[in-house]
Amino acid sequence: MLGKRILLVGAHADDVELNAGGSVHKWRSEERDAAVAILACHDSPVRHEESEIAGMHLGVNQIHALGGKDTSLHDGFNHLQGELEKLLVRTPSPPTSMPTRTRTTRRATGSRSPPRERCPTF
Repeated sequence: MLGKRILLVGAHADDVELNAGGSVHKWRSEERDAAVAILACHDSPVRHEESEIAGMHLGVNQIHALGGKDTSLHDGFNHLQGELEKLLVRTPSPPTSMPTRTRTTRRATGSRSPPRERCPTF
């Protein structure tokens, strides 16, 4: 069961909007708060700006750019984990990317997320 506040975790700036935009729209219509955590955000300022605009249209309350480096997220995830854990303490229901995706950054995102029973996956 999802809580009132939902944190969506994506590897890249546009992952959440493209993969879960419909769900975000539904949850916002149910008056749930939605926030997004982007793990790899050094790739493109334009892409991040587009993600913020899409989030605004979907009604996302906050977008957190955690500063990971694209394509090597799996190597240096420990420094991001503390920031992600701070967000998780404030948000009880974090949907994440499916860890079976082929790109290594997305696999790292899914594999470092909280236990499956707390996370519906997309």
